[in-house]
Amino acid sequence: MAKQHVQQAISAAQEAQQALTNAQASANQQQIQQAQQQLEQAHQQLQDVQDQYGQQTEITYELQQSLQEAEKSLQAIQQNNLQ
Repeated sequence: MAKQHVQQAISAAQEAQQALTNAQASANQQQIQQAQQQLEQAHQQLQDVQDQYGQQTEITYELQQSLQEAEKSLQAIQQNNLQ
């Protein structure tokens, strides 16, 4: 069960990153917001996995790193759009 849970969180994070990459390419405000929501959901799933199983596996650590990277690029996009 734990493995499946972690797997779902990873998929969510990867989808969020993909959405972000697409949004970055198009610079479409709506797409960017959707990508941001996906990121937040992926973060939440990750948190749930950690809360539930009480340990930070190698996978969840890597996942968190990639989520943070995705968030950085999201912030960069938003900065560019504001200017």
